[in-house]
Amino acid sequence: MADDTTAARERHGHDRREALLFGGVYGAVLASSMVAALSQYGHTSRDSRRYDAAWLLVTACASALAHGYAHYIAERAPHRRGDALRTLVEEWPLVGAVLPTVLILAGAGWGWWPAGGVEYAAFALNIVYRYGPPTPVQSCEVEAPPRPRVL
Repeated sequence: MADDTTAARERHGHDRREALLFGGVYGAVLASSMVAALSQYGHTSRDSRRYDAAWLLVTACASALAHGYAHYIAERAPHRRGDALRTLVEEWPLVGAVLPTVLILAGAGWGWWPAGGVEYAAFALNIVYRYGPPTPVQSCEVEAPPRPRVL
């Protein structure tokens, strides 16, 4: 039975880069969608922004727990006592990816910057987080094909 557990862990082991990429993308998309949903009706007071930050953090933790649990039960192998907790801890990139957006919303709630329109800064941050910073546009000049020679 110990061999089955080891084999299952080796078979279903997740690459750390894969987990970071998945968590980062999932977290950025989750943060953007939550900010869009929470700011849909124009609630831009400082209290609303603190509330939004708290909900975003709760949602990220719940998503990480659900994703970690799905990995845990999907292995269909015997588990040791600490495997469930270890699986859940591996979901930290998802929660870590939403923390900058939580900070933007909480900062608006604490009065560090205006609470109105802060969702645009959050969207921009998540787009940069997801796709990387913009790069300078390279020259788009295209050379004309050579003319055929007439003999």
